[in-house]
Amino acid sequence: MELSLFLSLFGFLWVAAITPGPNNMLLTTSGANFGFVRTIPLMLGIMFGMQIMLLLIAFGVGNLIILYPALHLFLKIAGSAYLLWLAWKIMTAAYESLEVKDHPEKTLPLWQGAV
Repeated sequence: MELSLFLSLFGFLWVAAITPGPNNMLLTTSGANFGFVRTIPLMLGIMFGMQIMLLLIAFGVGNLIILYPALHLFLKIAGSAYLLWLAWKIMTAAYESLEVKDHPEKTLPLWQGAV
């Protein structure tokens, strides 16, 4: 693999891994609600999905968009429709209030914030 391609792939992987995107938010929420051990299958699924996406990029699937410009338009429309559907689902979801019953005035101690 050429160095420029490797650096581009590494840059994409770095940004995808550290940005606070949906995968990181989902893992954070799952870990907070269910604990680390019960979140491991989700984490592995996200890791495998990322590897599949990187393999598709490495095999040159992006060239299909260059060969078929209509595919690029279709993907933009389908992606936009999916984001609009997700926004609608979030907007119409039932609101659930979280209540702290034992000590409502007490906040998390420093060590719990660090953990």
